[in-house]
Amino acid sequence: MGFISDADKETIRNQFADSLTGDVEIVMFTERESPIIIPGKQPCETCGPTQEILEEVTSLSDKLKLTVHEISTAKEQAFALGAQAQAICYTTDEHHTAVAAFLNRPARTK
Repeated sequence: MGFISDADKETIRNQFADSLTGDVEIVMFTERESPIIIPGKQPCETCGPTQEILEEVTSLSDKLKLTVHEISTAKEQAFALGAQAQAICYTTDEHHTAVAAFLNRPARTK
């Protein structure tokens, strides 16, 4: 079962067909779920669902490509794009324009 309904998928496919003039790569930096609890380190609760949604969205157009990197093993690439948190996505089009979308921000407490 996906996140996007069949009716919405059709709407999104049509929007992509009308709007996307070139290829778009979505680059996601994620964090694998750890089988152990590490003191002081908060797990990325949105990484898995975010990746699932992005996989579903990119399946709706041949012009979309999803590239997923484990942030701990792609630190140089993440640093070059300015990634500093979990579940961050960048989109690049034929003009190599990068746009950051911060999808997981830890809750701040006082």
